[in-house]
Amino acid sequence: MSNTKIRELESVVAKLETERQQHLQAVAEIDAAFEKMGISPSGQMRRKPGPKPGKRKGKLGAMAYKKPGPKPKGKSARKGKGPTGNRYAVSGTELVLGMVKKAGAKGVPGGEINEIWVKQGRAGSAYNILGQLLDANKVKKQKNKAGRGSLYIAA
Repeated sequence: MSNTKIRELESVVAKLETERQQHLQAVAEIDAAFEKMGISPSGQMRRKPGPKPGKRKGKLGAMAYKKPGPKPKGKSARKGKGPTGNRYAVSGTELVLGMVKKAGAKGVPGGEINEIWVKQGRAGSAYNILGQLLDANKVKKQKNKAGRGSLYIAA
C-alpha cells in the first residue's frame, strides 16, 4: 500500500473512534436518565433464569418429546389410546414376524416389510424390529439373489 492510502485509512479509523466514544457517552447519559426515572430500556429484554421459552422440561430434555408419526390414511388400525400405550391393533414385532412366517421358505425382502410399515403410518423403520428379531434368533437373514437387499426367513 502507498503511504497516502495508509494515512487515509488511519484518519478514517480515528474519526470512527471519536464518533464511537461520543455515542458511548450518549448511551451512558440515557441509561442514567432511565435509572433516575426507575425504568429499564425497552431494548434490553430481561427474563427470568431457567430453560429457554418453548422448551419442555423433563428427564431427557426437549428430545424426549417427539411428535407422533404420520397418521395412517383410510381405515385406521390404530386403537386411539393417545400418544403413549398401544397405538396399533397389532404390535410392530407381531406385524414383522407374521409377514416373515407368512412368506414361508421363500422369505420376504426387508424393503417390502418396511414399505408396509410406512404405509401403516408407523414411526421409525421396520429394520429396527428386524434387527431385534435377528438377535433373538426368531428370524434368519439371507442374501436376496433376485436383487438388492436381504430376505428374511422364519427361524
